[in-house]
Amino acid sequence: MASPVVPFSGAAGYENSPAFSPDGRQLAYSWNGGEGDNSDLYVKLVGAGEPLQLTKTAANEHYPTFSPDRNHIAFIRGKYGEPGELIIIPALGGTERSVARLFSGNYSISFSPDGKHIAAIDTENSNEGGQFAVYVINIETGERRRVTAPSEFLGETTPRFSPDGKSLAFIRVFKEDEHARNLAKQDLFVVPVIGGEPRQLTFDGLIINSLAWSADGDYIYFVPVRPPNQTVARRVPISGGEQEIVSTGSKNITNIVVSPDGNTLVFAEDVRRWSIWRIPSDGQTGSRLIESDFTEYFPQFSPDGSRIAFQTDRTGTYQIWTADADGKNLRQITDTPFPSSSPGFSPDGSLIAFNQKNGEDFANYIISARGGTPRRISPEGAQEDFPVWSADGRYIYFASNRSGERNIWKMNADGSGEAVQITTIGAYRATPTPDGKTVYFTKTGFPREFWRVPAEGGAEEIVPEFEAAGFYNTWTMTQAGIYFIVPVSDQSFKMKFYDFADEQVKDAFDDYKIPSNLDGNIITTDGNVFLCSVMEKSSRLMLATLP
Repeated sequence: MASPVVPFSGAAGYENSPAFSPDGRQLAYSWNGGEGDNSDLYVKLVGAGEPLQLTKTAANEHYPTFSPDRNHIAFIRGKYGEPGELIIIPALGGTERSVARLFSGNYSISFSPDGKHIAAIDTENSNEGGQFAVYVINIETGERRRVTAPSEFLGETTPRFSPDGKSLAFIRVFKEDEHARNLAKQDLFVVPVIGGEPRQLTFDGLIINSLAWSADGDYIYFVPVRPPNQTVARRVPISGGEQEIVSTGSKNITNIVVSPDGNTLVFAEDVRRWSIWRIPSDGQTGSRLIESDFTEYFPQFSPDGSRIAFQTDRTGTYQIWTADADGKNLRQITDTPFPSSSPGFSPDGSLIAFNQKNGEDFANYIISARGGTPRRISPEGAQEDFPVWSADGRYIYFASNRSGERNIWKMNADGSGEAVQITTIGAYRATPTPDGKTVYFTKTGFPREFWRVPAEGGAEEIVPEFEAAGFYNTWTMTQAGIYFIVPVSDQSFKMKFYDFADEQVKDAFDDYKIPSNLDGNIITTDGNVFLCSVMEKSSRLMLATLP
């Protein structure tokens, strides 16, 4: 539905959270200046001209919104999970004024058309433990009024005033069962600013990245995330009804805004690239081992450390590839029309177990490490993934919903006999110990707690020392123990080691320089060299012409 799409500035780095000025001639946005970790606020003309920097602090400033008279810009200073601040600054820069403290500094805001209020997301007392909901804040007094009534939902986000100022659109996050609290079920709602019963506009139950009103107030543009992680802009009539796709050619849209004249859609396009890094234990900085213009993810060493298996979308869909330990001699192992993931070598290195997704069918397979025809080891109708071999090669442990809830099971690697359920309280991913006596696993939902259970089944017990390992899902097992990563600060990680000999958690003995943008699993055979997936991302603002 949209046609020509062009970059807004062409600048490097991370541009995001755009906001039009009331006359449509300028955009306020956040940008990291092309480097660095924090984002400041900038204003730039749409078209020619250099950006004007409004803020310059060590904190993150984002989600700007112009006042209706275009003289001021309100914005949020803060980050997710920590208290933030609602601030107003002159549109050409100058002295800031704090309006209110918000519990979380990572939710967008909206100026009312009369310029007297700002819609924001907060908890009842601006502290932890409350329900995130839509509030309207008086910009002069800081007085807050909750717009939506407390009810059975997890939270709300992204409030947007309608052009006439009478309604607020927002995203509601629904509660799911206790094992699936992953913010995945969301829909659009509209509520009168004076309060009342919200009216639901979408019924898809999908994550929604952003929303914006059309200039005439007849539609709401939004960005749902559809499997497999596709973000295509859509619009839905405010009266309800069929959704329309807004074609932008982008694969990863986050924040959107519509120009005051209704002719232009601006969105942030995330550009993400995952590569496989090698992290030595001698204190040297890690380096890229396998990289391309595509995604290289989930590396796994062969038992003797000579080869690597990983998943990549170089051929259009995720397939399993292998390489030598130095990243050379790449070879494609699977070649199917369906995504393949989560590879793992057998103890003798001759086979690879992996997962494949075909629609709603998640099944595990085994294939020769040299390639060939894969053999399915999951029954029809089950949803199974993360297959991993026991150290002696006799069993394969995997996650499955065979019992109705996702748990850890094990089966004979040769396919004989019946599979046996190991956990009963819900599990996400597991690894058996080298001696075959214990299975360590992470729970479903967030935070992903770390647990263990006897390999033959029995009492499941939490391992609280591993809490960070469960949350970040970054842990790997060796003969001596378990290496796992914990955050030291926002941009720093440290390696820890759980020693099987004395059952103690201690600092890893070597100096590992962990990349701050680590994403996904880590793997090692002996603690000397680690492999991990690292995500490098940028974001650029794009302009799309609407008919």
